[in-house]
Amino acid sequence: MPEPETQVDEIPWENRKERGFFKALRLTRQEILFHSIRFFSRLSAEGGFSDSLIFALLIGCVTTLIATIYSWFYFSFGTPQEYVTPIIFFIVFVGLLLLQSMRLMVTAGIFHLGFFIAGARQGFKATLKVVAYASVVELFALLVCLLAFSFQFVIPELPQVVFKKIMVLWCFLLMTGGMVLFVVYPFFLYFIGLRAVHKLSICRALCGFIVPLSFFIALGLSMPKQPPRGICPLRTTEETKNSDESLKTQAVVNALRKEK
Repeated sequence: MPEPETQVDEIPWENRKERGFFKALRLTRQEILFHSIRFFSRLSAEGGFSDSLIFALLIGCVTTLIATIYSWFYFSFGTPQEYVTPIIFFIVFVGLLLLQSMRLMVTAGIFHLGFFIAGARQGFKATLKVVAYASVVELFALLVCLLAFSFQFVIPELPQVVFKKIMVLWCFLLMTGGMVLFVVYPFFLYFIGLRAVHKLSICRALCGFIVPLSFFIALGLSMPKQPPRGICPLRTTEETKNSDESLKTQAVVNALRKEK
């Protein structure tokens, strides 16, 4: 029998003043991830969308902060110190958060267009509320950052044979688990939520997915197969040391040229 605190009859986050901030946040996360049908069936298409937007921005702050910290550690090696400052850190954090907010609005607009064609008439804010609450899946990115951090700073110290085996396992998990966590599961939440708030049949809801799926598939196919110039792959510890030594050598050469 479930615990009494998990038997919620409303959206916990929208009742956070009575439940408490962190408890409401935790219950909402649990409801979306593990009881998504029950959660979205309670979500009303009426009313404002400020609560759902605050929830999405809060989730975005957590994931963006972790991603920025990882980027800070990653790019600080072999980078001149004048480019690694708290101001740059803050600018990167704010920039990523703004991009995430824009992505939220664009995603909601694309899905609303598809469901509007399929017959949804509840308004854009209903779609935005679903997309905002479904952004909780971005918390899985914390696991990816943790694994990436271990690959950058811990695993390269292991023997070469062990390192290769772990790399094979990492690629497999990234292709399978990443596809499920960041593609399949978010679309599942979108489908459940949008069908519930717009009160559409399964057939109409599937038709509403045609436009968003077509857009995202086209976007994925148009992306470059190789990383852009200037974006480095994961470097081993030896490569990082060589990069530091080359920078020191270049600094000495530049100093000698100035003396001449």
